Parts: sequence; structure tokens; C-alpha cells
Amino acid sequence: MKKKKGQPFESVSPQKRVLVLIVLLGSFIGGGMTAGIAVNNIRNYNNPLLFGITFGTIGLLVGLYAAKKLKPIIAISQQLRQYYNQLSIFIAIGFIGLTMLLAQQANTLLSIEEKCDNYSITKKIYKPRRVRRKEFFAILINIEGRSHRFSTKYDYWQKISVGQKVNVCIYKSQIGFDFVKRTK
Repeated sequence: MKKKKGQPFESVSPQKRVLVLIVLLGSFIGGGMTAGIAVNNIRNYNNPLLFGITFGTIGLLVGLYAAKKLKPIIAISQQLRQYYNQLSIFIAIGFIGLTMLLAQQANTLLSIEEKCDNYSITKKIYKPRRVRRKEFFAILINIEGRSHRFSTKYDYWQKISVGQKVNVCIYKSQIGFDFVKRTK
């Protein structure tokens, strides 16, 4: 079935319109959710910002490429073709989240536990809730003479004190994003 070039959106079958809407919204919402999960999982990486920028950019580029290839399928009307550049961001966000989550999972699987030991807490950090920021609880631990920030949940942050020892494992990643993880 071939589409006419100037076909209005109303003349497209309702099934196609619903399918395109589900794909676009599913990509946007799913990408946001998977990116949120990945960001939560990389909080205790040695360099979470570099990880996010690297794999977020890869996801963006792959997503824009995929959106370009999907244009004949998704742009089912003249209006959608006209605004497709804006709609392609919805697809790209899905790929950003998926790429970040897959990279985080791969990094975890490819990491080797290097050392587990008790380390001293040198400082407790609390940042209050602000307009675009939720409350943040962390501790600084001294790992081999170097301070390392370790994000925690409120319950754990409340129980511990400066000077106390905490058991933490250091993981070395084969792709370069080392991290620490508290043992139970």
C-alpha cells in the first residue's frame, strides 16, 4: 500500500495512527525509564559523568540514525513528515536510555572483584532537596589513602557515623569504568 505524498493525518487508518503513537511514546517513556535506572546504577562509579556522556552520546547518534531509517514507516502523513525532526528526538531518547542501561549491565558483567575490605568513613554528606534535585546522601570513605564518595540510602546513612568502618568491594572494569559496591 503506497501513501500519497500530501495525505492528511485524518485519512490514515486509525490502527496506523495508534501504532505510530505507541512507538513514539513508548520510545520516549521507555528511554527515560531505562536511562533513570542506568543513572541510578552508576552512582558509585569512579567517573559516572564520563560514563553518562560517552554512552549517552553513542545512544543519541544511534537513535538519530535509526530515526532517519524509520522515517518512511513513522512519517505516515504530511504533518508528521513536516515535524519529523522533532519527533526523531523521541526515538533517540529511547536509544539513549537503552544504550546506557546495556552499557551499565555490560560493565557490571565484565568487572572483576579486585578487593573487599573494611574502610573508614571520613565524612557524611547530605544535600537537601531543591527544585530540580532530590535529597542526596553519601559518605566519603578512605580507600588506600584516597577519598571516594559512596552514595547511600537514607536509612543506611542515618545508622553510620564518621570513623566507623564499612565493608566495600572494589571492582575493576575491563572497559574502564571501575566502581565500588558495599557488601551486605
